[in-house]
Amino acid sequence: MANFCKLIIVIIVLIIAVTKGRGEKSPKPSQSHCEADICIKGVNKNHWVTEYAKEYEVDPRLVYAVISVESSWNPKAKSPAGARGLMQLMPATARGLGVTDPYCPEQNIKAGIRYLSQLKKRYSGDTRLTLAAYNAGMGNVDKYGGVPPFKETRDYVKKVLALTTE
Repeated sequence: MANFCKLIIVIIVLIIAVTKGRGEKSPKPSQSHCEADICIKGVNKNHWVTEYAKEYEVDPRLVYAVISVESSWNPKAKSPAGARGLMQLMPATARGLGVTDPYCPEQNIKAGIRYLSQLKKRYSGDTRLTLAAYNAGMGNVDKYGGVPPFKETRDYVKKVLALTTE
C-alpha cells in the first residue's frame, strides 16, 4: 500500500511538471490532490473540518461526531445503501453539492458540512431534526413531523448527540 501511495504521488508530480511544460496552468495550491490525500497516513483533516464548519456556520463538534458515527474516519467507507466517504454522502446528494469524488476527504467533508448547514437552516437550527434528516432524509422528517420512528435513525441521533457532549 505504501508503494502504491508513493507511486500516486510521483504520478501527480509528473503530471504537474508536464502540464507546466505545455504552458498550462498548474493546479492552485488550495486544490486538493485527493488520490494522494487518501493514501497519506496522518493527513490532518481537522483543518478542513474547522475551515468549512466556520464557513457554513456548523458546530465543528457536530461534524466530528457525524464523521465518527458515519464512517469511523474511513475515507473509503461505503455503506450497503451506497453512501460514500467520511460523511457518507449518497451519490445524488454528493452530485447536488458538486462533489466529483466522494472518496476525496476534502470534497466529502466540505459537502457534508454544507449539507448539514442546509438542513440546519431548513429545521430552524434544531440539531435533532438536522441529524434525523441527514440520516433518514428530509422527506421522512417532514412526513413524520419530527424524528422518524426508525430505530436506526433514533439510535443515530442519540449517538451523534452523545459524542458532541463528550
